[in-house]
Amino acid sequence: MSSSTRAISALALASLVAVPSAAQGVRAQVGVAGSVTFPTSYYDADPNGDGFTPALYGLVLVDLQLPETPVGLRLDLSTGHNPANDSLKARLSAAVGAPSDGKTNLLGGTVDLTYNLQPASRVRGYLLGGLGCTESSTRSPPAASQRTRP
Repeated sequence: MSSSTRAISALALASLVAVPSAAQGVRAQVGVAGSVTFPTSYYDADPNGDGFTPALYGLVLVDLQLPETPVGLRLDLSTGHNPANDSLKARLSAAVGAPSDGKTNLLGGTVDLTYNLQPASRVRGYLLGGLGCTESSTRSPPAASQRTRP
């Protein structure tokens, strides 16, 4: 199963959990966020200049909370894709003998318990703690002469 299929499946499952729970008094909120990732250190460029460039990063979350209690549950799903910089592209192209590109794909998910700080107001903080995992893969598509055709 591909990473995007897993991401869509997890989001669909989270949506199915959120909808019935709303009828039982559980407050459900869905959120979407985005940012730009800026590679640092060797991820930006190693001593040879090979590395990755800034890219977009996305996050989808579902927050579930029982009424009259500050404790809740939060499910996060995140993804990002950083393309190779020009130096790494040139090195990959030289290695395969044809124009080539590479990128790093990140896919992560967390399950967290939340504690909303009181009093309930328009702006308030919360504490968050839980477990999660992130899958990271670096891919370089094969050169055109190496691709298999049906």
